[in-house]
Amino acid sequence: MGDFFKGWQRKVGLLTLLLACVFMGGWVRSKSTFDGVLLCASSTEYTIHSMDGGIWIARNADVPDSDSPIDWHSADMKTWDGYRIDASGKRMPFVPSDYVDTDWIWKWAGFEFCGGKSRYSPNSPTECGAIPYWSITVSMTLISFWLLLSKPRKSIQKKITEPIAAEGK
Repeated sequence: MGDFFKGWQRKVGLLTLLLACVFMGGWVRSKSTFDGVLLCASSTEYTIHSMDGGIWIARNADVPDSDSPIDWHSADMKTWDGYRIDASGKRMPFVPSDYVDTDWIWKWAGFEFCGGKSRYSPNSPTECGAIPYWSITVSMTLISFWLLLSKPRKSIQKKITEPIAAEGK
């Protein structure tokens, strides 16, 4: 068993599998809980949300400066009629493009990217996107299986140093 984890390949495979499990936990949690981080830098606001089976990222430019540079939000989600009720009882739409008057939008298999003006910060240029957890989890799991189950290659360093050692005798 000790020989199994020699070399970088199997160690990276185990780390990748562990990260896939972390993203799977986020995927499951995102179905019932909204988690979000708000980062403010000068007049730009960055948000990262975990909800509805995906990671949502947005950037709002030209927004008023905030009192705190970092803010964390977490709330239980209750779905109803295409909307969610947040902790304050406010109805919230599901998709990132619902927060933006879109100039452009691209959607496919749970991925969504859009750009336009924010509906909540008037005339604020906004870009947003959603990456589904399944795409991250499945990709990392497949990569970890390949790293863990493939036969490790012989070290190139050992092959190079062997002829040099033989010449020295």
